[in-house]
Amino acid sequence: MGISVKKIFLAAAVLGLSVTVSGFTSYSHAAAEASGLSMNHWTKPSEKGSLRPLWSIPAASPIPENKELRESRAAAGDGQFYIVQQGVLKALDAADGQLRWSYGTDLNPKIVYSQGSLYGSSEDGTIFAVNSKGKKLWESARTVTKAGKLVPAGDTLYVLRGIDIFAFNIHTGQLRWENHDTFAADGGMELAVQEGVVFRSYTGGITGSAGTLKAFDASTGVKLWERSGVKVPILIRDDAAYAVCEPGPFAEPEAELKLTALNVKSGEIKNNYLYNWSPRPLSGMRGYTAEAVIEGDLLYASHNGQTVIYALSQYTGAGDQPKEMFAGQFQDIVQPLPGSYSDRIFYEARSSLPYLLLKSIHIKDKSAVTYNIDNPAAQISIFGNGVYVGQMDGKFRAFELGSGAGVFTVETDSRNYGPVLFEKGYMLIQTDSQFLGIKIPDKLK
Repeated sequence: MGISVKKIFLAAAVLGLSVTVSGFTSYSHAAAEASGLSMNHWTKPSEKGSLRPLWSIPAASPIPENKELRESRAAAGDGQFYIVQQGVLKALDAADGQLRWSYGTDLNPKIVYSQGSLYGSSEDGTIFAVNSKGKKLWESARTVTKAGKLVPAGDTLYVLRGIDIFAFNIHTGQLRWENHDTFAADGGMELAVQEGVVFRSYTGGITGSAGTLKAFDASTGVKLWERSGVKVPILIRDDAAYAVCEPGPFAEPEAELKLTALNVKSGEIKNNYLYNWSPRPLSGMRGYTAEAVIEGDLLYASHNGQTVIYALSQYTGAGDQPKEMFAGQFQDIVQPLPGSYSDRIFYEARSSLPYLLLKSIHIKDKSAVTYNIDNPAAQISIFGNGVYVGQMDGKFRAFELGSGAGVFTVETDSRNYGPVLFEKGYMLIQTDSQFLGIKIPDKLK
């Protein structure tokens, strides 16, 4: 034919064809334009196969951005999960997802469970209570439209909204008192109630204070005292309210963590605790205040990539050294989870991967465990012997707490999750589009 192999290859290269000659094949493709900038990451895929939920039902709306709405989107108790769907409160059997009863119309998508009863509000502002069998207990005469958060505490149901507090008798729904702090711009959604006193923080207003803690008589709503630069107490006992101090944006910090013990009734300072364990932050910078929780006599604090443990009863001064100090396995703590669980501290850790890892360290023997997630975590829950992570790639993963071994993966097709609820051997996964019922494996209980 007079056509050389070389000419065949040249023609094929132009046309992007594959050609076979004398038992071998040559592939050639038309050139593609290269990226201007490029980066590639490889991540280890999940080693566990998918677990099918026992049951699922559609969600009425996606996971809300508002924290209070996320936390009250569903509730659990008495062997049931509770949700508000299309304005109706529904009780679902935790084991099979079957509807056991429904209640009401035009209800807001917030529900709170406490000691056998559920509390919520309707679109017209009526506050209501039903028991776990669906029987109406009461409806309030005083309405609270656009209620922000419902907080059951003792014999009172507190309803928060902006600068307002409403206190209802939890057994009858009768309004006991209401308080409207017109000196503040807004009120926090955290509430602490103990020893006959209600504590709430407020921001802005006439004083211009960044944050002010105010205390009210729990029976009358009368304000007892206020103190600026103090957060809601993290512990109340023996007539003392222990609270983290947060000075103004231009104040010189007295310590890395300043904890104050206030007289519950008068607000007078009983003691101040100053803790320093890492280099002092620069004066005038916001966000230098450490986060802290108290468990028994132990104070857990986190700041600047470190978690420390102090004994409150052994405090002598600002130079005290912590009982324990953790900076992570490789100085890698980015975001610690508050406090401890099963004698471990948990934290999100920096890594060479394009997302944070999840790790824990045993407080006593310093052994470390890595929970090998393979995408960024959107939700982390620790319960029983299990560590549960909702990943942003739509996978929900479970690990053994002590070993880090993967147990199961659930395909959720969601990047957002509400808090995981646990009830009598079952769990409820909340996603943007559905609620998923899962039986907890024995090894994770």
